Formats: sequence, structure tokens, C-alpha cells
Amino acid sequence: PKGLRANLKSTYIKLDDDSVARTTYKKQEFGKMLFGLAFYHAIALERKKFGPLGWNVPYAFNATDLDISAAQLELYMEQYEEIPYKVLCQLVSVVNYGGRITDDKDMRTSDILIEGIFNDRILSEGFKFSKSGTYYVPTANMDAPHTSFMDYIESLPLNAEPEVFGMHEN
Repeated sequence: PKGLRANLKSTYIKLDDDSVARTTYKKQEFGKMLFGLAFYHAIALERKKFGPLGWNVPYAFNATDLDISAAQLELYMEQYEEIPYKVLCQLVSVVNYGGRITDDKDMRTSDILIEGIFNDRILSEGFKFSKSGTYYVPTANMDAPHTSFMDYIESLPLNAEPEVFGMHEN
């Protein structure tokens, strides 16, 4: 898929209510963290369109990277009372996606991107991924969480502004 919205939609079209809130406890938190992970995945894929400004080396990130990270997210959220944000950042950025990253500047970029998403602020009402406020973590209706996320994704612009990728508009 081309575009941030299309990538998010491609991820969520494969999910359902049970998979969006699949933890025993912390269903709302898991939904927000999973959305953050899907957002990171979409950003990682879409940065390629900026050539060497996006990633110094083009990487072949794929759905497997996202699936493994989502399984680890579920595991760690089930096993720990407090969400281990730093551990999850390391697993996603260094282990799962980082296994493909060969450039040290790209590794640093990946770390910064995931740390901006996987932190305790993601669970706060109104947490935004971008300064414009267009991209944020929606709070799902737990009676129909999948629909909540899909409705939000559908409301996103077709063409994302560079600021959402951590880049200046120039």
C-alpha cells in the first residue's frame, strides 16, 4: 500500500475486535499500544519514499516484523503489571526491525521514532504523534474497538505531511 493511511488500513483490515483487545487485562491500553506499533510500522514503510532522507539504506520491512512485535507486545503486557516501555522499544527497534537495519544513523532514527510512540504518554487522552494534531491515538469504544480504529484511520488524509515522519516540510 502507498501512504500512511493505506498502510494503517492494510494492518487493521486483517484484525477484528478480539485481536485489537486480545489481552486478558488492560484491553484499552493494549489497543492504544497496538495502534502505536501499527503507526510505527507504517512510518517505517513510508519513510522509504523520501529516499536517503527517509532511510540512508532502503530496508525491506514487512508484516512479519509487525506480527512478531505485536505478539511480543501482548506477551509483555500480559506478564507485567506495569508496561515495560523501554524493553518494548528495544525489542521493536533493535531486535525486530533493527535486524534489517545496517546503517547506524538509521538505527538511531528507528530508536527515536519508537521512543516517541512507546512511552507512558501514549495512554494519555489526546496523545498526538504529530505537532499538527492530525495523527493521534484514538480511544476505542470497547464494545467495538476495531470499528473505532478503522473509523479513525478512514478520517486520516490520503497524503501525509512530512511532519508526521519527523521531517521538515521543505
